[in-house]
Parts: sequence; C-alpha cells; structure tokens
Amino acid sequence: MSDINISINMEALNVRSTALRNAGESFTEQPLVEVDTQSTLSIVQNSIHAHEVTNQKHVRVGEYLVASATQILSIGERFFEMDQNAASTMGIEVK
Repeated sequence: MSDINISINMEALNVRSTALRNAGESFTEQPLVEVDTQSTLSIVQNSIHAHEVTNQKHVRVGEYLVASATQILSIGERFFEMDQNAASTMGIEVK
C-alpha cells in the first residue's frame, strides 16, 4: 500500500481566489446612454427592460464569482488546518 500525500499550496490558492473575487467584483451595472432612449416609445421601453434584465444577470454573475472565490478559499483553509492538525497528531513536523 502506498502513502497518499495531499497538499494545498495556500499561496496559489489565495492568488487564484483573489483573481476570481476581483473578476466578480468588476461586474457592475452599466447605464444606458442617451441615444438608447431616443426612439419610439415601445422600442425605448423594450430596450430599457432588456437592459435592466441584462444588468441584473450581469451583476448576479459577479456575485456568484465572489461567492465562489470565498467558498474555494474557505475550503482550502479548512483543508490546510485539518492537514496541520493531522500532522501534529501524528507527531510530524509541519514546515
């Protein structure tokens, strides 16, 4: 039976989760420009509605990315703590 060695590079995990969080936080609503509101009434209403729906979805994607980054980092930190506790219990020095 071979030993299984699992380790997490917390530095890399932090870098990746930070990048994911930054990407998610950059998803913001974009205002309509004035030309988008100059047309027949029904076209204007449809474009404003479509714009609002798109903005909502766009911002939601950003929120999901931020939540994913937080979850990934949390899992990595918990795994790292468990790994350290297991090593300590077995009397293995952790560097």
